[in-house]
Amino acid sequence: AAFNSINTAILGTAGVLPNSETFRGIQLLYGNDYNCSGDTNTAGGTCDTTGTTKIQMVKNIIERVLRNDTNGEIQAALLRNNAAMTLFNNSSDKDDGGALLATRRETQDLQADETFVNAITNRGRNTANNRRSAAVEEIVHLIHNYGITNARPDIQKRLDAATAEALAAGKLNYTDADNDGFEDADDLPRRDLDDEYFADSVEAYFNIRGGDGFIKASSVCSSGGVGGATACAGANTSRNDLRTNHRAMYDIVEEIFGTEQNFFD
Repeated sequence: AAFNSINTAILGTAGVLPNSETFRGIQLLYGNDYNCSGDTNTAGGTCDTTGTTKIQMVKNIIERVLRNDTNGEIQAALLRNNAAMTLFNNSSDKDDGGALLATRRETQDLQADETFVNAITNRGRNTANNRRSAAVEEIVHLIHNYGITNARPDIQKRLDAATAEALAAGKLNYTDADNDGFEDADDLPRRDLDDEYFADSVEAYFNIRGGDGFIKASSVCSSGGVGGATACAGANTSRNDLRTNHRAMYDIVEEIFGTEQNFFD
């Protein structure tokens, strides 16, 4: 009830996120641009509405990520934890609706201007300008933080161990600026490193050209790493590198998401 009242008071009346539905245990709060299929949308949702809409693409990705959750335990955890995804039209709308993000910790944001329908056919990149789509990464973050960690604490323990192992081996891009054991300025909090490593590994597993590059390029695709725009050009190149150089993480990802090699099938 509290969540619905926050949505109505902060977002609904301002028209920032007028649409709301629950899908696979996740409450999706989205702007009108998510009803559009175009990749260059204007605020308010005036765009080409033919073909696959962005909200349908988001649902397709959620469906794919949860395909191996046959007993529904991860989805049940998402629902139990009030997991939500805010899908703003653009960064300006996100600023207007920021109170929801500040109030609800169980929320992950994905903006329409960082989501591209045509990325499906280009392994995670907008075909028009090669800009990365953040859809897979942000959805994986949400499902990890509010589904997997609660439903599968055994997996989380293995994930923490795999992160510590990769960090000690120098396979992750992580910097403690002054080496004092504390993260400063824009350093990524150490508690979030497992989350970023996991998301990057999922993209590597499915050979998606996205990610924020927390995995060093030298250990996943010598041509630029998971975060590179032209990285991993060959079929399953990053998947094979993940298996070879990050075996503990590879096993975790395969156990959760199954063995299908085509993410956007």
